[in-house]
Amino acid sequence: MKSLQNSCFFPHVFVFLELIMRFRFVFIFFLVVISTLTATEEESQSFGKMHSIVFVDDEGKIVKDGKETGIQFVGLELPGTRWARSGLEEDLQSRFLARELTLEDLEDLKYRVILYYKEKGSSLVRVMVPEQDVTDGILHIIVKETRVGEVKTKGNVWSSARFTRNTVGLKPGDKIDVNEINTDLAFLNRNPFKNTDVIFTPGQAANTTDIELVTIEEKPARVYGGVDNRGNKAIGNYRQFEGFYCGDFLGLDHVFSYQFTTSLPLKRMHAHAAYYEIPLPYRMSLVGFGGYSSLHTKDFSTFMDNTGINVQVSGRFHFPMFPWGKAVNDFSFGFDYKRTNNNVLFSEIPIIAKTATLSQFVLGYQFQDTRRDGWGLFNFELFISPAKWFTNQNKQDYQLLSPGALPRYFYFLTSWKKEFQLPHCMRIGLRLKGQYANQNLLPSEQFGLGGFDTVRGYREREINGDNGFLGNLEFKAPLISLFKGKILCSENVNFNTVNAKDALLLLAFVDYGFVNRHKKVEDADNTQYIVSIGPGLEYSISPYFQAAVYWGIRLKSTQFSSAPGGRINFSVVASF
Repeated sequence: MKSLQNSCFFPHVFVFLELIMRFRFVFIFFLVVISTLTATEEESQSFGKMHSIVFVDDEGKIVKDGKETGIQFVGLELPGTRWARSGLEEDLQSRFLARELTLEDLEDLKYRVILYYKEKGSSLVRVMVPEQDVTDGILHIIVKETRVGEVKTKGNVWSSARFTRNTVGLKPGDKIDVNEINTDLAFLNRNPFKNTDVIFTPGQAANTTDIELVTIEEKPARVYGGVDNRGNKAIGNYRQFEGFYCGDFLGLDHVFSYQFTTSLPLKRMHAHAAYYEIPLPYRMSLVGFGGYSSLHTKDFSTFMDNTGINVQVSGRFHFPMFPWGKAVNDFSFGFDYKRTNNNVLFSEIPIIAKTATLSQFVLGYQFQDTRRDGWGLFNFELFISPAKWFTNQNKQDYQLLSPGALPRYFYFLTSWKKEFQLPHCMRIGLRLKGQYANQNLLPSEQFGLGGFDTVRGYREREINGDNGFLGNLEFKAPLISLFKGKILCSENVNFNTVNAKDALLLLAFVDYGFVNRHKKVEDADNTQYIVSIGPGLEYSISPYFQAAVYWGIRLKSTQFSSAPGGRINFSVVASF
Protein backbone atom coordinates (compact mmCIF):
# COMPACT_ATOMS: atom_id res chain seq x y z
CA MET A 1 0.00 0.00 0.00
CA LYS A 2 2.86 2.34 0.81
CA SER A 3 4.57 1.79 -2.54
CA LEU A 4 1.26 2.40 -4.29
CA GLN A 5 0.89 5.76 -2.60
CA ASN A 6 4.39 6.75 -3.68
CA SER A 7 3.71 5.66 -7.25
CA CYS A 8 0.59 7.85 -7.28
CA PHE A 9 2.38 10.84 -5.74
CA PHE A 10 5.29 11.24 -8.17
CA PRO A 11 3.19 11.64 -11.35
CA HIS A 12 1.37 14.57 -9.76
CA VAL A 13 4.68 16.21 -8.85
CA PHE A 14 5.95 15.87 -12.40
CA VAL A 15 2.74 17.33 -13.79
CA PHE A 16 2.97 20.27 -11.39
CA LEU A 17 6.60 20.97 -12.34
CA GLU A 18 5.72 20.76 -16.02
CA LEU A 19 2.97 23.35 -15.53
CA ILE A 20 5.41 25.68 -13.74
CA MET A 21 7.96 25.40 -16.56
CA ARG A 22 5.32 25.96 -19.24
CA PHE A 23 3.84 29.03 -17.56
CA ARG A 24 7.01 30.27 -15.82
CA PHE A 25 6.90 33.69 -17.47
CA VAL A 26 3.36 34.22 -16.25
CA PHE A 27 4.38 33.30 -12.70
CA ILE A 28 7.38 35.64 -12.86
CA PHE A 29 5.20 38.47 -14.15
CA PHE A 30 2.71 38.08 -11.28
CA LEU A 31 5.53 37.92 -8.72
CA VAL A 32 7.05 41.17 -10.05
CA VAL A 33 3.67 42.93 -10.05
CA ILE A 34 2.90 41.81 -6.50
CA SER A 35 6.33 42.83 -5.17
CA THR A 36 6.11 46.22 -6.93
CA LEU A 37 2.67 46.91 -5.54
CA THR A 38 3.84 45.91 -2.07
CA ALA A 39 6.92 48.14 -2.27
CA THR A 40 4.91 51.05 -3.65
CA GLU A 41 2.42 50.67 -0.88
CA GLU A 42 5.20 50.67 1.74
CA GLU A 43 7.05 53.62 0.22
CA SER A 44 3.90 55.65 -0.21
CA GLN A 45 2.77 55.06 3.34
CA SER A 46 1.72 58.46 4.59
CA PHE A 47 2.44 59.85 8.05
CA GLY A 48 -0.04 62.64 7.64
CA LYS A 49 0.44 66.36 7.20
CA MET A 50 3.09 68.04 9.32
CA HIS A 51 2.68 71.64 10.45
CA SER A 52 6.09 71.70 12.14
CA ILE A 53 9.49 70.04 11.77
CA VAL A 54 11.79 70.43 14.77
CA PHE A 55 15.52 69.73 14.47
CA VAL A 56 17.26 68.92 17.76
CA ASP A 57 20.79 67.87 18.68
CA ASP A 58 19.70 65.32 21.26
CA GLU A 59 16.78 62.93 21.65
CA GLY A 60 16.22 64.25 25.16
CA LYS A 61 15.17 67.61 23.75
CA ILE A 62 12.16 66.21 21.93
CA VAL A 63 9.11 67.99 23.36
CA LYS A 64 5.83 66.13 23.32
CA ASP A 65 2.58 67.97 22.71
CA GLY A 66 4.51 70.98 21.44
CA LYS A 67 2.77 73.87 19.78
CA GLU A 68 5.56 74.79 17.35
CA THR A 69 4.82 75.68 13.74
CA GLY A 70 7.16 75.91 10.80
CA ILE A 71 10.82 74.86 10.80
CA GLN A 72 12.50 74.99 14.22
CA PHE A 73 16.10 74.40 15.32
CA VAL A 74 16.60 73.60 19.00
CA GLY A 75 20.11 73.39 20.45
CA LEU A 76 21.71 73.56 17.01
CA GLU A 77 24.08 76.18 15.64
CA LEU A 78 23.57 76.01 11.90
CA PRO A 79 26.67 76.85 9.85
CA GLY A 80 26.52 79.51 7.17
CA THR A 81 25.26 83.06 6.98
CA ARG A 82 21.89 84.28 8.18
CA TRP A 83 20.67 84.38 4.56
CA ALA A 84 21.84 80.81 3.96
CA ARG A 85 20.01 79.58 7.07
CA SER A 86 16.86 81.44 6.05
CA GLY A 87 17.11 79.89 2.61
CA LEU A 88 17.29 76.40 4.13
CA GLU A 89 14.25 77.05 6.31
CA GLU A 90 12.21 78.34 3.37
CA ASP A 91 13.23 75.40 1.20
CA LEU A 92 12.31 72.80 3.83
CA GLN A 93 9.04 74.54 4.63
CA SER A 94 7.92 74.66 1.00
CA ARG A 95 8.86 71.02 0.38
CA PHE A 96 7.77 69.18 3.51
CA LEU A 97 5.10 71.13 5.42
CA ALA A 98 1.34 71.13 4.83
CA ARG A 99 1.51 67.98 2.70
CA GLU A 100 1.38 64.24 3.18
CA LEU A 101 4.85 62.89 4.06
CA THR A 102 6.11 59.44 3.04
CA LEU A 103 9.21 57.39 3.79
CA GLU A 104 10.65 58.67 0.54
CA ASP A 105 10.07 62.24 1.71
CA LEU A 106 11.91 61.54 4.96
CA GLU A 107 14.95 60.31 3.02
CA ASP A 108 14.83 63.42 0.85
CA LEU A 109 14.57 65.60 3.96
CA LYS A 110 17.64 63.96 5.51
CA TYR A 111 19.57 64.31 2.25
CA ARG A 112 18.87 68.04 1.96
CA VAL A 113 19.99 68.74 5.52
CA ILE A 114 23.21 66.73 5.06
CA LEU A 115 23.85 68.51 1.75
CA TYR A 116 23.44 71.91 3.43
CA TYR A 117 25.97 71.03 6.13
CA LYS A 118 28.38 69.70 3.50
CA GLU A 119 28.17 72.87 1.41
CA LYS A 120 28.93 74.93 4.52
CA GLY A 121 31.97 72.83 5.41
CA SER A 122 30.44 70.58 8.08
CA SER A 123 30.22 67.36 6.13
CA LEU A 124 30.72 65.12 9.20
CA VAL A 125 27.10 65.07 10.36
CA ARG A 126 24.42 62.43 10.97
CA VAL A 127 20.70 63.05 10.45
CA MET A 128 18.28 60.58 12.09
CA VAL A 129 14.51 60.22 12.40
CA PRO A 130 13.76 58.66 15.82
CA GLU A 131 10.70 56.57 16.56
CA GLN A 132 7.96 58.99 17.61
CA ASP A 133 4.27 59.80 17.62
CA VAL A 134 3.46 62.35 14.91
CA THR A 135 -0.30 62.47 15.31
CA ASP A 136 0.04 66.02 16.63
CA GLY A 137 1.60 67.12 13.29
CA ILE A 138 5.09 67.70 14.70
CA LEU A 139 8.06 65.78 13.30
CA HIS A 140 11.34 65.70 15.23
CA ILE A 141 14.68 65.18 13.48
CA ILE A 142 17.96 64.56 15.34
CA VAL A 143 21.08 66.19 13.85
CA LYS A 144 24.37 64.98 15.32
CA GLU A 145 27.46 67.00 14.43
CA THR A 146 30.54 64.94 15.11
CA ARG A 147 33.13 66.49 17.41
CA VAL A 148 36.90 66.28 17.46
CA GLY A 149 38.29 63.26 19.30
CA GLU A 150 42.08 63.19 19.09
CA VAL A 151 44.35 65.36 16.93
CA LYS A 152 47.45 63.47 15.81
CA THR A 153 50.37 64.32 13.54
CA LYS A 154 52.46 62.01 11.39
CA GLY A 155 55.46 62.39 9.09
CA ASN A 156 57.06 65.56 10.50
CA VAL A 157 60.76 64.78 10.11
CA TRP A 158 62.22 68.23 9.50
CA SER A 159 59.35 70.54 10.36
CA SER A 160 57.65 71.06 13.70
CA ALA A 161 54.73 68.74 14.50
CA ARG A 162 53.65 71.21 17.16
CA PHE A 163 53.50 74.02 14.60
CA THR A 164 51.41 71.82 12.29
CA ARG A 165 48.99 70.95 15.09
CA ASN A 166 48.74 74.55 16.32
CA THR A 167 48.09 75.87 12.82
CA VAL A 168 45.03 73.66 12.45
CA GLY A 169 44.11 74.69 15.98
CA LEU A 170 41.50 72.01 16.72
CA LYS A 171 41.10 70.63 20.23
CA PRO A 172 39.10 67.65 21.52
CA GLY A 173 35.43 68.54 21.65
CA ASP A 174 35.58 71.23 18.95
CA LYS A 175 33.17 71.26 16.04
CA ILE A 176 34.70 70.18 12.72
CA ASP A 177 34.58 72.71 9.90
CA VAL A 178 36.08 71.14 6.79
CA ASN A 179 36.38 74.51 5.04
CA GLU A 180 38.46 75.86 7.91
CA ILE A 181 40.66 72.76 7.88
CA ASN A 182 41.25 73.10 4.13
CA THR A 183 42.25 76.73 4.63
CA ASP A 184 44.69 75.70 7.37
CA LEU A 185 46.20 73.06 5.10
CA ALA A 186 46.60 75.58 2.28
CA PHE A 187 48.50 77.84 4.68
CA LEU A 188 50.78 74.98 5.77
CA ASN A 189 51.40 73.92 2.18
CA ARG A 190 52.73 77.32 1.16
CA ASN A 191 56.08 75.90 2.22
CA PRO A 192 57.42 74.20 -0.95
CA PHE A 193 59.30 71.51 0.97
CA LYS A 194 56.28 69.78 2.48
CA ASN A 195 52.70 68.79 1.83
CA THR A 196 50.20 68.16 4.64
CA ASP A 197 46.85 66.40 4.25
CA VAL A 198 44.16 65.25 6.69
CA ILE A 199 42.66 61.82 7.42
CA PHE A 200 39.38 61.47 9.34
CA THR A 201 38.82 58.28 11.35
CA PRO A 202 36.08 57.29 13.85
CA GLY A 203 36.97 58.30 17.40
CA GLN A 204 36.89 56.05 20.44
CA ALA A 205 34.13 58.05 22.13
CA ALA A 206 30.64 58.15 20.66
CA ASN A 207 29.99 60.84 18.05
CA THR A 208 33.67 61.82 17.74
CA THR A 209 36.13 61.84 14.85
CA ASP A 210 39.90 61.62 15.18
CA ILE A 211 41.96 63.91 12.97
CA GLU A 212 45.36 62.81 11.69
CA LEU A 213 47.56 65.40 9.97
CA VAL A 214 49.88 63.53 7.61
CA THR A 215 52.92 65.40 6.29
CA ILE A 216 55.16 64.33 3.40
CA GLU A 217 58.31 66.42 3.33
CA GLU A 218 61.85 66.58 2.04
CA LYS A 219 64.99 68.13 3.45
CA PRO A 220 64.07 71.83 3.78
CA ALA A 221 67.12 73.30 2.09
CA ARG A 222 68.08 73.63 -1.53
CA VAL A 223 70.92 75.16 -3.52
CA TYR A 224 70.28 76.01 -7.14
CA GLY A 225 71.82 77.64 -10.20
CA GLY A 226 70.72 78.43 -13.71
CA VAL A 227 70.98 80.42 -16.90
CA ASP A 228 68.48 82.23 -19.14
CA ASN A 229 68.29 84.87 -21.87
CA ARG A 230 66.12 87.35 -20.00
CA GLY A 231 68.64 90.19 -20.20
CA ASN A 232 68.73 93.00 -22.75
CA LYS A 233 71.13 94.75 -25.10
CA ALA A 234 72.57 97.10 -22.45
CA ILE A 235 73.60 94.45 -19.91
CA GLY A 236 73.76 91.42 -22.20
CA ASN A 237 71.10 88.99 -23.35
CA TYR A 238 72.23 86.14 -21.12
CA ARG A 239 72.19 85.91 -17.33
CA GLN A 240 73.40 83.35 -14.84
CA PHE A 241 72.14 83.05 -11.29
CA GLU A 242 72.62 80.95 -8.19
CA GLY A 243 71.07 80.92 -4.76
CA PHE A 244 69.70 78.90 -1.88
CA TYR A 245 66.32 78.29 -0.31
CA CYS A 246 65.62 77.26 3.29
CA GLY A 247 62.13 76.14 4.29
CA ASP A 248 62.75 75.72 8.04
CA PHE A 249 65.10 78.58 8.84
CA LEU A 250 66.24 78.62 12.49
CA GLY A 251 64.01 75.57 13.05
CA LEU A 252 60.96 77.86 13.25
CA ASP A 253 59.29 77.00 9.93
CA HIS A 254 60.48 80.36 8.58
CA VAL A 255 61.29 80.61 4.87
CA PHE A 256 64.50 82.34 3.79
CA SER A 257 65.98 82.59 0.29
CA TYR A 258 68.78 84.48 -1.44
CA GLN A 259 69.76 84.81 -5.09
CA PHE A 260 72.77 86.35 -6.82
CA THR A 261 72.38 87.22 -10.50
CA THR A 262 75.01 88.41 -12.96
CA SER A 263 74.97 89.28 -16.61
CA LEU A 264 77.07 87.56 -19.24
CA PRO A 265 79.58 89.24 -19.57
CA LEU A 266 79.89 89.27 -15.79
CA LYS A 267 80.91 92.89 -15.23
CA ARG A 268 77.76 94.52 -16.58
CA MET A 269 75.31 93.59 -13.82
CA HIS A 270 75.47 92.28 -10.26
CA ALA A 271 72.15 91.81 -8.47
CA HIS A 272 71.30 90.55 -4.99
CA ALA A 273 67.77 89.55 -3.91
CA ALA A 274 66.50 88.16 -0.59
CA TYR A 275 63.16 86.93 0.77
CA TYR A 276 62.08 86.15 4.34
CA GLU A 277 58.70 84.87 5.53
CA ILE A 278 57.55 84.43 9.13
CA PRO A 279 54.35 82.42 9.71
CA LEU A 280 52.13 83.86 12.43
CA PRO A 281 49.15 82.49 14.38
CA TYR A 282 45.71 82.40 12.76
CA ARG A 283 47.15 81.73 9.27
CA MET A 284 48.80 85.13 9.08
CA SER A 285 52.33 85.77 7.87
CA LEU A 286 54.86 88.58 7.69
CA VAL A 287 57.01 88.84 4.56
CA GLY A 288 60.04 90.98 3.84
CA PHE A 289 61.89 91.12 0.54
CA GLY A 290 64.27 93.40 -1.27
CA GLY A 291 67.22 93.72 -3.55
CA TYR A 292 70.21 95.69 -4.69
CA SER A 293 71.75 95.81 -8.16
CA SER A 294 74.63 97.68 -9.77
CA LEU A 295 74.91 98.14 -13.53
CA HIS A 296 77.99 99.12 -15.53
CA THR A 297 77.91 99.77 -19.26
CA LYS A 298 78.96 102.34 -21.84
CA ASP A 299 75.65 102.11 -23.67
CA PHE A 300 73.71 104.46 -21.37
CA SER A 301 72.12 107.66 -22.59
CA THR A 302 73.69 109.47 -19.64
CA PHE A 303 73.30 112.68 -17.72
CA MET A 304 75.97 111.88 -15.11
CA ASP A 305 78.06 108.69 -15.22
CA ASN A 306 77.69 105.15 -16.50
CA THR A 307 76.87 103.43 -13.20
CA GLY A 308 73.30 102.45 -12.44
CA ILE A 309 72.02 101.62 -8.96
CA ASN A 310 68.69 100.02 -7.95
CA VAL A 311 67.53 99.52 -4.36
CA GLN A 312 64.27 98.04 -3.08
CA VAL A 313 62.98 97.26 0.43
CA SER A 314 59.43 95.90 0.76
CA GLY A 315 57.19 94.35 3.39
CA ARG A 316 53.85 92.57 3.31
CA PHE A 317 51.43 91.43 6.00
CA HIS A 318 49.23 88.55 4.81
CA PHE A 319 46.00 87.52 6.51
CA PRO A 320 42.97 85.41 5.52
CA MET A 321 39.45 86.74 5.86
CA PHE A 322 37.14 83.82 5.19
CA PRO A 323 37.37 80.24 3.92
CA TRP A 324 35.50 79.07 0.85
CA GLY A 325 35.63 75.31 0.39
CA LYS A 326 39.08 74.33 -0.82
CA ALA A 327 39.77 77.82 -2.16
CA VAL A 328 42.25 80.16 -0.48
CA ASN A 329 41.45 83.82 0.16
CA ASP A 330 44.54 85.84 1.03
CA PHE A 331 44.52 89.56 1.80
CA SER A 332 47.65 91.64 2.22
CA PHE A 333 48.87 95.14 2.76
CA GLY A 334 52.37 96.51 2.73
CA PHE A 335 54.83 99.17 1.70
CA ASP A 336 57.50 99.54 -1.01
CA TYR A 337 60.57 101.76 -0.93
CA LYS A 338 62.68 102.03 -4.10
CA ARG A 339 65.60 104.17 -5.25
CA THR A 340 66.98 104.17 -8.78
CA ASN A 341 68.85 106.35 -11.23
CA ASN A 342 68.21 104.29 -14.38
CA ASN A 343 65.72 102.27 -16.40
CA VAL A 344 68.13 99.60 -17.66
CA LEU A 345 66.29 96.58 -16.27
CA PHE A 346 62.98 97.76 -17.71
CA SER A 347 63.67 99.12 -21.19
CA GLU A 348 65.60 98.50 -24.39
CA ILE A 349 66.46 102.23 -24.46
CA PRO A 350 68.78 102.67 -21.44
CA ILE A 351 68.80 105.96 -19.53
CA ILE A 352 70.77 107.05 -16.47
CA ALA A 353 69.86 110.27 -14.65
CA LYS A 354 69.53 111.68 -11.15
CA THR A 355 68.34 109.37 -8.40
CA ALA A 356 64.58 109.15 -7.93
CA THR A 357 62.87 107.76 -4.82
CA LEU A 358 59.58 105.90 -4.89
CA SER A 359 57.36 105.01 -1.91
CA GLN A 360 53.96 103.39 -2.14
CA PHE A 361 51.37 101.50 -0.12
CA VAL A 362 50.15 98.18 -1.49
CA LEU A 363 46.80 96.48 -0.92
CA GLY A 364 46.39 92.98 -2.30
CA TYR A 365 43.90 90.14 -2.61
CA GLN A 366 44.48 86.64 -3.96
CA PHE A 367 41.88 83.94 -4.59
CA GLN A 368 43.17 80.48 -5.42
CA ASP A 369 40.97 77.53 -6.36
CA THR A 370 43.08 74.93 -8.16
CA ARG A 371 40.52 72.11 -8.22
CA ARG A 372 39.90 70.47 -11.59
CA ASP A 373 36.66 72.42 -12.00
CA GLY A 374 37.70 75.36 -9.82
CA TRP A 375 37.98 79.06 -10.60
CA GLY A 376 41.77 79.11 -10.95
CA LEU A 377 44.04 81.83 -9.58
CA PHE A 378 42.92 85.47 -9.33
CA ASN A 379 45.15 88.26 -8.08
CA PHE A 380 44.50 91.97 -7.50
CA GLU A 381 46.92 94.63 -6.25
CA LEU A 382 46.38 98.34 -5.68
CA PHE A 383 49.44 100.62 -5.44
CA ILE A 384 49.04 104.11 -3.97
CA SER A 385 51.64 106.87 -3.59
CA PRO A 386 49.75 109.63 -1.73
CA ALA A 387 52.58 111.99 -0.77
CA LYS A 388 56.23 113.00 -1.24
CA TRP A 389 57.95 111.69 1.90
CA PHE A 390 61.60 111.25 0.89
CA THR A 391 64.34 113.16 -0.86
CA ASN A 392 64.46 112.88 -4.65
CA GLN A 393 60.74 112.16 -4.67
CA ASN A 394 59.76 115.05 -6.92
CA LYS A 395 58.48 115.82 -10.39
CA GLN A 396 61.84 116.93 -11.80
CA ASP A 397 63.74 113.76 -10.85
CA TYR A 398 60.87 111.53 -11.94
CA GLN A 399 60.56 113.05 -15.40
CA LEU A 400 64.26 112.60 -16.18
CA LEU A 401 63.60 108.85 -16.05
CA SER A 402 60.04 108.83 -17.43
CA PRO A 403 58.50 111.84 -19.21
CA GLY A 404 55.28 112.97 -17.57
CA ALA A 405 55.76 110.87 -14.41
CA LEU A 406 54.55 112.33 -11.10
CA PRO A 407 55.28 111.24 -7.48
CA ARG A 408 51.59 111.13 -6.54
CA TYR A 409 49.70 108.37 -8.31
CA PHE A 410 47.81 105.13 -8.04
CA TYR A 411 47.52 102.10 -10.27
CA PHE A 412 46.07 98.61 -10.01
CA LEU A 413 47.32 95.34 -11.44
CA THR A 414 45.06 92.32 -11.82
CA SER A 415 45.46 88.84 -13.29
CA TRP A 416 43.55 85.59 -13.75
CA LYS A 417 44.99 82.18 -14.58
CA LYS A 418 43.20 78.88 -15.15
CA GLU A 419 43.59 75.53 -16.86
CA PHE A 420 40.69 73.86 -18.67
CA GLN A 421 40.72 70.08 -18.95
CA LEU A 422 40.24 68.44 -22.35
CA PRO A 423 39.75 64.78 -23.29
CA HIS A 424 42.76 62.45 -23.40
CA CYS A 425 44.62 64.36 -20.67
CA MET A 426 45.09 67.48 -22.80
CA ARG A 427 44.62 70.98 -21.40
CA ILE A 428 44.14 74.60 -22.36
CA GLY A 429 45.94 77.18 -20.23
CA LEU A 430 44.65 80.76 -20.12
CA ARG A 431 46.24 83.78 -18.45
CA LEU A 432 44.88 87.32 -18.53
CA LYS A 433 46.64 90.30 -16.98
CA GLY A 434 45.93 94.02 -17.00
CA GLN A 435 47.01 97.32 -15.46
CA TYR A 436 45.50 100.79 -15.21
CA ALA A 437 47.21 103.94 -13.85
CA ASN A 438 45.99 107.49 -13.30
CA GLN A 439 49.41 109.02 -14.07
CA ASN A 440 52.54 108.33 -16.07
CA LEU A 441 54.72 105.99 -13.99
CA LEU A 442 58.39 105.35 -13.36
CA PRO A 443 59.87 102.47 -15.43
CA SER A 444 59.81 100.02 -12.49
CA GLU A 445 56.02 100.40 -12.19
CA GLN A 446 55.15 100.35 -15.89
CA PHE A 447 53.47 97.44 -17.66
CA GLY A 448 56.19 95.81 -19.76
CA LEU A 449 55.67 93.37 -22.62
CA GLY A 450 58.01 91.07 -24.48
CA GLY A 451 60.08 88.12 -23.35
CA PHE A 452 59.92 84.87 -21.41
CA ASP A 453 56.99 85.73 -19.09
CA THR A 454 54.84 87.87 -21.39
CA VAL A 455 54.93 87.81 -25.21
CA ARG A 456 57.44 85.21 -26.32
CA GLY A 457 59.52 85.74 -29.45
CA TYR A 458 60.48 89.29 -28.44
CA ARG A 459 63.23 90.71 -26.25
CA GLU A 460 62.49 91.45 -22.61
CA ARG A 461 60.18 94.46 -22.21
CA GLU A 462 60.46 95.76 -25.76
CA ILE A 463 57.40 97.95 -25.18
CA ASN A 464 56.24 99.63 -21.96
CA GLY A 465 53.24 101.64 -20.86
CA ASP A 466 51.31 102.87 -17.86
CA ASN A 467 48.22 100.92 -18.91
CA GLY A 468 48.26 97.55 -20.58
CA PHE A 469 46.77 94.14 -21.24
CA LEU A 470 48.32 90.70 -21.70
CA GLY A 471 46.71 87.47 -22.87
CA ASN A 472 48.42 84.07 -23.06
CA LEU A 473 46.69 81.02 -24.52
CA GLU A 474 48.43 77.63 -24.41
CA PHE A 475 47.35 74.29 -25.87
CA LYS A 476 49.06 71.59 -23.80
CA ALA A 477 49.64 67.98 -24.83
CA PRO A 478 49.51 65.18 -22.24
CA LEU A 479 52.48 65.01 -19.88
CA ILE A 480 55.03 62.35 -20.79
CA SER A 481 57.45 60.61 -18.42
CA LEU A 482 60.72 59.91 -20.21
CA PHE A 483 61.89 57.73 -17.32
CA LYS A 484 58.81 55.51 -17.47
CA GLY A 485 58.08 55.93 -21.18
CA LYS A 486 54.39 56.60 -20.71
CA ILE A 487 51.78 59.35 -20.71
CA LEU A 488 50.85 60.93 -17.39
CA CYS A 489 47.42 62.43 -16.79
CA SER A 490 47.97 65.76 -15.08
CA GLU A 491 45.42 65.14 -12.32
CA ASN A 492 47.35 62.02 -11.28
CA VAL A 493 50.77 63.69 -11.16
CA ASN A 494 52.07 64.60 -7.72
CA PHE A 495 55.59 65.98 -7.44
CA ASN A 496 55.36 66.60 -3.70
CA THR A 497 57.47 63.59 -2.78
CA VAL A 498 61.14 62.99 -2.16
CA ASN A 499 61.33 60.69 -5.20
CA ALA A 500 62.45 62.22 -8.48
CA LYS A 501 59.67 62.27 -11.06
CA ASP A 502 60.00 63.61 -14.56
CA ALA A 503 57.47 65.19 -16.89
CA LEU A 504 57.81 66.46 -20.45
CA LEU A 505 55.23 68.95 -21.73
CA LEU A 506 54.80 69.95 -25.38
CA LEU A 507 52.66 73.00 -26.06
CA ALA A 508 51.64 75.60 -28.62
CA PHE A 509 50.95 79.20 -27.62
CA VAL A 510 49.40 82.46 -28.74
CA ASP A 511 50.58 85.62 -26.92
CA TYR A 512 49.11 89.09 -27.31
CA GLY A 513 49.59 92.35 -25.47
CA PHE A 514 49.21 96.09 -25.82
CA VAL A 515 50.33 99.11 -23.78
CA ASN A 516 49.72 102.84 -23.81
CA ARG A 517 50.94 105.88 -21.90
CA HIS A 518 48.44 107.65 -19.67
CA LYS A 519 49.55 111.03 -20.98
CA LYS A 520 51.04 111.31 -24.45
CA VAL A 521 54.83 111.52 -24.67
CA GLU A 522 56.32 113.45 -27.58
CA ASP A 523 58.33 111.56 -30.20
CA ALA A 524 57.16 108.20 -28.87
CA ASP A 525 54.63 105.54 -29.81
CA ASN A 526 52.08 106.05 -27.06
CA THR A 527 50.01 102.97 -27.99
CA GLN A 528 51.66 99.76 -29.13
CA TYR A 529 50.81 96.08 -29.39
CA ILE A 530 52.71 92.88 -30.11
CA VAL A 531 51.58 89.34 -30.89
CA SER A 532 53.33 86.01 -31.38
CA ILE A 533 52.64 82.32 -31.89
CA GLY A 534 54.83 79.27 -31.61
CA PRO A 535 55.69 75.94 -29.97
CA GLY A 536 57.20 75.32 -26.57
CA LEU A 537 58.75 72.59 -24.47
CA GLU A 538 58.95 72.25 -20.69
CA TYR A 539 60.74 69.47 -18.85
CA SER A 540 61.20 68.86 -15.14
CA ILE A 541 62.79 66.27 -12.90
CA SER A 542 61.25 67.31 -9.62
CA PRO A 543 62.78 68.84 -7.60
CA TYR A 544 66.22 68.74 -9.23
CA PHE A 545 65.87 70.13 -12.73
CA GLN A 546 63.58 72.48 -14.65
CA ALA A 547 63.90 73.70 -18.23
CA ALA A 548 61.62 75.67 -20.54
CA VAL A 549 62.23 76.60 -24.18
CA TYR A 550 59.83 78.60 -26.37
CA TRP A 551 60.23 79.54 -30.02
CA GLY A 552 58.13 82.63 -30.55
CA ILE A 553 57.26 83.76 -34.08
CA ARG A 554 56.66 87.51 -34.16
CA LEU A 555 53.60 88.74 -36.04
CA LYS A 556 54.06 92.47 -35.30
CA SER A 557 57.18 94.59 -35.72
CA THR A 558 58.55 96.92 -33.06
CA GLN A 559 61.37 99.44 -32.92
CA PHE A 560 63.74 96.62 -31.94
CA SER A 561 62.39 93.53 -33.73
CA SER A 562 61.04 92.94 -37.21
CA ALA A 563 58.18 90.69 -38.24
CA PRO A 564 57.87 88.06 -39.41
CA GLY A 565 60.77 86.77 -37.37
CA GLY A 566 61.51 84.56 -34.42
CA ARG A 567 63.37 84.33 -31.15
CA ILE A 568 64.00 81.56 -28.63
CA ASN A 569 63.28 82.36 -24.97
CA PHE A 570 64.68 79.84 -22.52
CA SER A 571 65.43 79.16 -18.86
CA VAL A 572 67.33 76.24 -17.28
CA VAL A 573 67.58 75.67 -13.50
CA ALA A 574 69.30 72.84 -11.61
CA SER A 575 69.05 72.34 -7.85
CA PHE A 576 70.07 69.87 -5.16
